[in-house]
Amino acid sequence: MAEQRTSGNEAGRGSDERAERFSLPQLEFEMALDMADGDEATWIDLVRQAAELAGGDLLFVLPSFGADGEVREKAMVRLKDEDRDLLIFVGREANSFSYEGEDAIGEELKAFARASIDVLEMMQADEEILAPGEEDRGEDDNAGDDNAGQDRKPA
Repeated sequence: MAEQRTSGNEAGRGSDERAERFSLPQLEFEMALDMADGDEATWIDLVRQAAELAGGDLLFVLPSFGADGEVREKAMVRLKDEDRDLLIFVGREANSFSYEGEDAIGEELKAFARASIDVLEMMQADEEILAPGEEDRGEDDNAGDDNAGQDRKPA
């Protein structure tokens, strides 16, 4: 994967690979991640929190090799930008972050990310997954009660 990286003020503490179109959710995500306190949470928790602050989701985390050959993690993040989903593959270097926009992400990985989005949206739409058992609580309230139904008179 060819890397075109820029660094400096426009990328915060990190390096950057992104398309010409730069969105507000992407800026919010990068700022939230750059300002996060790494001492308080794991790196993955920081990415998840930054994605949620920018109105997005952490889709998945994959292992990756750094320039020094060390195994690191990279996270795929989905941000919602107006009427489209924006994918960003973010990695962590020594004291900075690297961002890869959709143009730098391989087609197979983008397809996997889009499938993950479909599953995530189905799970979010299914209230049974989000709050299991809430619909059945009224029926189960008397399940363990030995006196349940005893004070009812037969018709």
